[in-house]
Amino acid sequence: MPTASPRYQAMREALALLDDTVPGRFEITREGIVRDLAAPNRPHERTVALIRRRLGLVLPDDLLAHAGEPDVESGPEGILRRPDVMVIPWAAMEGDGAFDPRTLVAAVEIVSRSTPGNDWVGKLRDYSLLGIPAYAVFDPQAGRT
Repeated sequence: MPTASPRYQAMREALALLDDTVPGRFEITREGIVRDLAAPNRPHERTVALIRRRLGLVLPDDLLAHAGEPDVESGPEGILRRPDVMVIPWAAMEGDGAFDPRTLVAAVEIVSRSTPGNDWVGKLRDYSLLGIPAYAVFDPQAGRT
């Protein structure tokens, strides 16, 4: 990742060392590493499944509502994020490594109980910096989107 800053590269290497040894989900922002301690629970995963199902009914055949790995990453921006649902072209599933954020059509987040500010503030800012054209937030606790 030659265009990434040394600070970002160091955070990326630190996450690689933590992988599978420290619980939680990790993301990188311009401020540093964000850790969500709570593992996705059944209500969260149900919401993800419902969103994917509904999007699948209306998306054109060349787009996919994808949940899961890999991450969305921009070394030059110093950002690594893990959207709950991504709308991407099927062609973006080719290859290895993180998704290029310029391939995403949309990102969808379900607000986490443990880090709501990460979803409402941090990800909103970062998805904009990454050039993702559409971003939706579902907050089951507050009953709003």
